[in-house]
Amino acid sequence: MSNPLLGQQKYRLDTMLYQMLSTIGGIDDGKGFNVEECSQKCLGLSIVNSYVEDKLKGSMQFESTACGTIVSFTFNM
Repeated sequence: MSNPLLGQQKYRLDTMLYQMLSTIGGIDDGKGFNVEECSQKCLGLSIVNSYVEDKLKGSMQFESTACGTIVSFTFNM
């Protein structure tokens, strides 16, 4: 899975289940993006965030730098 337009070469997806708490996280090595700006303007991220909060009763976290992006979703099983 890659997106050469965003400079991404590698992507890693991890999952973890601990005491009925599930976390799914992804890391890429792309050029990153402005999380604050995108959280207000990006429809796709808004839809995913709403789904995670409303349906899964969980949370979504982002960290993005010029060296890549980390995204994770945490929710109860």
